[in-house]
Amino acid sequence: SRPPSDAHLVEAGALLACLHATPTVAGCRVHETQSTAAWRNETDRKLQEIIAAGGLDEQYGPRIRCALDRLDPQQAMFGLVHADFCGENMVIDRVGRLRVVDNEWVRIDALGYDLAYARYRWALPCRAWERFRSAYATGISCVESFEALGFWNIVVLVKSAALRLQMD
Repeated sequence: SRPPSDAHLVEAGALLACLHATPTVAGCRVHETQSTAAWRNETDRKLQEIIAAGGLDEQYGPRIRCALDRLDPQQAMFGLVHADFCGENMVIDRVGRLRVVDNEWVRIDALGYDLAYARYRWALPCRAWERFRSAYATGISCVESFEALGFWNIVVLVKSAALRLQMD
Protein backbone atom coordinates (compact mmCIF):
# COMPACT_ATOMS: atom_id res chain seq x y z
CA SER A 1 0.00 0.00 0.00
CA ARG A 2 3.03 2.29 0.34
CA PRO A 3 6.16 2.57 -1.77
CA PRO A 4 9.11 0.52 -0.56
CA SER A 5 12.02 2.16 1.18
CA ASP A 6 14.91 3.45 -0.92
CA ALA A 7 17.09 0.68 0.48
CA HIS A 8 14.63 -1.99 -0.66
CA LEU A 9 14.28 -0.36 -4.09
CA VAL A 10 18.04 -0.47 -4.48
CA GLU A 11 18.12 -4.06 -3.29
CA ALA A 12 15.32 -5.02 -5.71
CA GLY A 13 17.04 -3.33 -8.65
CA ALA A 14 20.30 -5.08 -7.81
CA LEU A 15 18.52 -8.45 -7.53
CA LEU A 16 16.88 -8.18 -10.94
CA ALA A 17 20.16 -7.00 -12.46
CA CYS A 18 21.96 -9.97 -10.88
CA LEU A 19 19.42 -12.38 -12.36
CA HIS A 20 19.65 -10.72 -15.79
CA ALA A 21 23.46 -10.66 -15.65
CA THR A 22 23.76 -14.38 -14.88
CA PRO A 23 25.80 -15.68 -17.83
CA THR A 24 25.42 -19.44 -17.37
CA VAL A 25 23.12 -21.99 -15.76
CA ALA A 26 24.34 -25.53 -15.13
CA GLY A 27 27.34 -24.80 -17.35
CA CYS A 28 25.23 -23.64 -20.31
CA ARG A 29 25.50 -20.10 -21.64
CA VAL A 30 22.14 -18.30 -21.33
CA HIS A 31 22.93 -14.87 -22.79
CA GLU A 32 22.16 -14.63 -26.47
CA THR A 33 21.08 -11.92 -28.85
CA GLN A 34 17.91 -12.87 -30.72
CA SER A 35 15.55 -11.23 -33.15
CA THR A 36 12.51 -9.40 -31.81
CA ALA A 37 10.43 -10.64 -34.77
CA ALA A 38 8.50 -13.22 -32.74
CA TRP A 39 7.64 -10.57 -30.13
CA ARG A 40 6.56 -8.17 -32.90
CA ASN A 41 4.37 -10.79 -34.59
CA GLU A 42 2.74 -11.77 -31.30
CA THR A 43 2.13 -8.13 -30.36
CA ASP A 44 0.58 -7.42 -33.76
CA ARG A 45 -1.67 -10.47 -33.43
CA LYS A 46 -2.79 -9.41 -29.95
CA LEU A 47 -3.38 -5.85 -31.14
CA GLN A 48 -5.65 -7.21 -33.88
CA GLU A 49 -7.54 -9.25 -31.27
CA ILE A 50 -8.03 -6.17 -29.09
CA ILE A 51 -9.37 -4.12 -31.99
CA ALA A 52 -11.64 -6.97 -33.19
CA ALA A 53 -13.06 -7.32 -29.67
CA GLY A 54 -13.82 -3.59 -29.52
CA GLY A 55 -11.25 -2.97 -26.79
CA LEU A 56 -9.48 -0.30 -28.83
CA ASP A 57 -10.69 2.01 -31.58
CA GLU A 58 -9.39 0.86 -34.96
CA GLN A 59 -7.72 4.22 -35.61
CA TYR A 60 -5.12 3.49 -32.91
CA GLY A 61 -3.87 0.25 -34.50
CA PRO A 62 -1.71 1.94 -37.17
CA ARG A 63 -0.35 4.43 -34.63
CA ILE A 64 0.68 1.67 -32.24
CA ARG A 65 2.25 -0.33 -35.09
CA CYS A 66 4.13 2.77 -36.22
CA ALA A 67 5.51 3.25 -32.71
CA LEU A 68 6.54 -0.42 -32.60
CA ASP A 69 8.33 -0.03 -35.96
CA ARG A 70 10.14 3.08 -34.79
CA LEU A 71 11.13 1.68 -31.38
CA ASP A 72 11.89 -1.93 -32.36
CA PRO A 73 15.56 -2.70 -31.64
CA GLN A 74 15.36 -5.63 -34.12
CA GLN A 75 17.66 -7.62 -31.80
CA ALA A 76 17.36 -8.14 -28.05
CA MET A 77 19.47 -9.72 -25.34
CA PHE A 78 17.97 -12.89 -23.94
CA GLY A 79 18.91 -14.35 -20.58
CA LEU A 80 17.43 -15.39 -17.26
CA VAL A 81 14.22 -13.52 -16.41
CA HIS A 82 11.88 -13.67 -13.42
CA ALA A 83 8.75 -13.00 -15.52
CA ASP A 84 6.75 -11.63 -12.56
CA PHE A 85 9.13 -9.34 -10.67
CA CYS A 86 6.94 -6.94 -8.69
CA GLY A 87 6.23 -5.74 -5.18
CA GLU A 88 3.55 -8.30 -4.41
CA ASN A 89 6.12 -11.04 -5.04
CA MET A 90 8.54 -9.64 -2.49
CA VAL A 91 8.67 -10.01 1.25
CA ILE A 92 10.93 -8.55 3.89
CA ASP A 93 12.41 -11.17 6.23
CA ARG A 94 12.83 -10.78 9.99
CA VAL A 95 16.17 -9.01 9.65
CA GLY A 96 14.93 -6.60 6.97
CA ARG A 97 16.31 -8.30 3.84
CA LEU A 98 14.29 -8.40 0.66
CA ARG A 99 13.22 -11.84 -0.56
CA VAL A 100 11.64 -12.53 -3.96
CA VAL A 101 9.01 -15.26 -4.14
CA ASP A 102 6.80 -16.72 -6.86
CA ASN A 103 9.77 -17.88 -8.90
CA GLU A 104 8.13 -20.63 -10.94
CA TRP A 105 8.19 -18.51 -14.13
CA VAL A 106 11.98 -18.02 -14.17
CA ARG A 107 13.14 -18.84 -17.68
CA ILE A 108 15.23 -17.60 -20.59
CA ASP A 109 13.57 -14.71 -22.40
CA ALA A 110 14.09 -11.09 -23.45
CA LEU A 111 15.65 -9.04 -20.65
CA GLY A 112 13.97 -5.85 -21.88
CA TYR A 113 10.56 -7.48 -21.71
CA ASP A 114 11.21 -8.58 -18.13
CA LEU A 115 12.25 -5.07 -17.12
CA ALA A 116 9.18 -3.51 -18.81
CA TYR A 117 6.91 -6.11 -17.23
CA ALA A 118 8.38 -5.34 -13.80
CA ARG A 119 7.62 -1.65 -14.40
CA TYR A 120 4.07 -2.47 -15.45
CA ARG A 121 3.31 -4.89 -12.61
CA TRP A 122 5.01 -2.85 -9.90
CA ALA A 123 3.23 0.50 -10.07
CA LEU A 124 5.98 2.52 -8.46
CA PRO A 125 5.84 6.31 -8.32
CA CYS A 126 8.30 7.91 -10.78
CA ARG A 127 10.94 8.71 -8.17
CA ALA A 128 10.83 5.16 -6.81
CA TRP A 129 11.06 3.69 -10.32
CA GLU A 130 14.10 5.85 -11.06
CA ARG A 131 15.75 4.64 -7.83
CA PHE A 132 15.04 1.01 -8.81
CA ARG A 133 16.16 1.60 -12.40
CA SER A 134 19.39 3.27 -11.28
CA ALA A 135 20.26 0.32 -9.03
CA TYR A 136 19.43 -2.07 -11.86
CA ALA A 137 21.66 -0.13 -14.28
CA THR A 138 24.56 -0.24 -11.82
CA GLY A 139 24.36 -4.02 -11.66
CA ILE A 140 24.13 -4.90 -15.36
CA SER A 141 26.52 -4.24 -18.20
CA CYS A 142 24.11 -4.31 -21.14
CA VAL A 143 22.13 -1.11 -21.60
CA GLU A 144 19.96 -2.57 -24.38
CA SER A 145 17.16 -3.06 -21.86
CA PHE A 146 16.90 0.71 -21.32
CA GLU A 147 17.43 1.77 -24.91
CA ALA A 148 14.56 -0.43 -26.08
CA LEU A 149 12.27 0.09 -23.09
CA GLY A 150 9.71 2.02 -25.16
CA PHE A 151 9.32 -0.97 -27.47
CA TRP A 152 8.99 -3.40 -24.58
CA ASN A 153 6.51 -1.13 -22.77
CA ILE A 154 4.19 -1.30 -25.79
CA VAL A 155 4.62 -5.09 -26.02
CA VAL A 156 3.74 -5.47 -22.33
CA LEU A 157 0.72 -3.17 -22.50
CA VAL A 158 -0.73 -4.82 -25.61
CA LYS A 159 -0.22 -8.29 -24.13
CA SER A 160 -1.85 -7.26 -20.87
CA ALA A 161 -4.79 -5.57 -22.60
CA ALA A 162 -5.41 -8.70 -24.69
CA LEU A 163 -5.29 -10.89 -21.59
CA ARG A 164 -7.70 -8.63 -19.71
CA LEU A 165 -10.15 -8.62 -22.62
CA GLN A 166 -9.92 -12.40 -22.84
CA MET A 167 -10.59 -12.74 -19.10
CA ASP A 168 -13.57 -10.37 -19.23
